[in-house]
Amino acid sequence: MQSELKFPEFIIDKKAKKLIEQLLSHNPEQRHGGSFAHLKTHSWFEDFNWNDLLIKNDKKLEPPYIP
Repeated sequence: MQSELKFPEFIIDKKAKKLIEQLLSHNPEQRHGGSFAHLKTHSWFEDFNWNDLLIKNDKKLEPPYIP
């Protein structure tokens, strides 16, 4: 909580870093940018289809890993 956030060298995506910094904010309101709808507009999610995630029965969204 007190130390500076440092990313490993393999994390180079600036959008991902910005999102992680936002989600780790000390201020709860800053974590989601004021609302979940605002968080969903973050540039890291620009190619993500939220409708495919929310429509459970269509199974359009493939999981990135299946154990």
